[in-house]
Amino acid sequence: MIVAISLSVNAQPGKVLNSQFMKIMLAFPKNFTTISKGNYDSLWETYESNVMIEGTYGMHVVRKHKTTNRYLRSYINIDDDASSAEFKKIFSDWVKKIEALDFNGAKLKDIQDTRYSKNTNWYIMGKAWQIDNSAGNIAPEYRGFTIRLELLNLDEGGWQMELIIGDLNAGK
Repeated sequence: MIVAISLSVNAQPGKVLNSQFMKIMLAFPKNFTTISKGNYDSLWETYESNVMIEGTYGMHVVRKHKTTNRYLRSYINIDDDASSAEFKKIFSDWVKKIEALDFNGAKLKDIQDTRYSKNTNWYIMGKAWQIDNSAGNIAPEYRGFTIRLELLNLDEGGWQMELIIGDLNAGK
């Protein structure tokens, strides 16, 4: 009996995370207006999101520069004094969490992004996914839905990990 309880407790976080991402994905076609706190105005820069992702902080709906398109940005909770090895381990753990997401049977597929392959000091690690449409069954309004995980060098002696959700060019 104890084993069954511990297994269900361990399985719970994945379900919660999947549910949070599902709410975000469903808000994508409406430019995230349905999860923005406050009265929506397309010219305002940022809104707090009323959907949070466990393990992150500062979830905001952000207006893309010089457009009315929006994306979500949050930061992964990591101790300030974490080592580079710890950051990379947490990045790897988040990759596994994101790759395990299931959107009503649709899985995510890695996409190539040249910003992560360029020789730059800004991106230490980066990975991006979109919903796999290889079967041609994803509704057009969800085809651009992109999740990015980025480990950044802030050039201030510290690293930061971000989660960015939006269209293919979100955050650019």
